[in-house]
Amino acid sequence: MVNIEKAVAVYHNPNYLNDTVFYLFTNPTDVLRLVDQGVKIDVINIGGMAFKQGKRQLTKAVSVDQNDINAFYALGERGVHLDLRVVASDPQVDVIKKLRELESK
Repeated sequence: MVNIEKAVAVYHNPNYLNDTVFYLFTNPTDVLRLVDQGVKIDVINIGGMAFKQGKRQLTKAVSVDQNDINAFYALGERGVHLDLRVVASDPQVDVIKKLRELESK
């Protein structure tokens, strides 16, 4: 496990320029922190985000709080494609549309 600061430093280190990296995150706020520090992320796959106190269900596998919602909006504004699928065969979900529907309830 690597913290955000180290991940950013490694990304910007020319010694790793040709390496491929697969990031795993527990929340979209950390993804946003990387993107805001110049790490190029084109797509994030939003898999399971467990329900807990203070979260609302976006889909049956994804629950979000206001911090998650704000981060997803910000990522979308920065051009990151938000791909919400628990398994690859699931149909694509328009995350921003689902967030707006959730907030209008």
